[in-house]
Amino acid sequence: MNYETIVAIENFIENLDNPRKQIITRDLVLNPDYEIMEIEYFQQRDLFVREKKSNNHYKLSLFVNSKCNC
Repeated sequence: MNYETIVAIENFIENLDNPRKQIITRDLVLNPDYEIMEIEYFQQRDLFVREKKSNNHYKLSLFVNSKCNC
């Protein structure tokens, strides 16, 4: 994980409106079963989560919202 990705993750966490979502995201960063990466698509950069077991990729904001159910 490079410095720009770490800064992007920290900014993402700070901008979340719900403390529970912040906790979920911080736990996700530390979880060895997931990898957070910054991917460029359609000339935009966004954060994605890769589940290492299944190799599925999810947009971080949608993934956190689905885990939170709030």
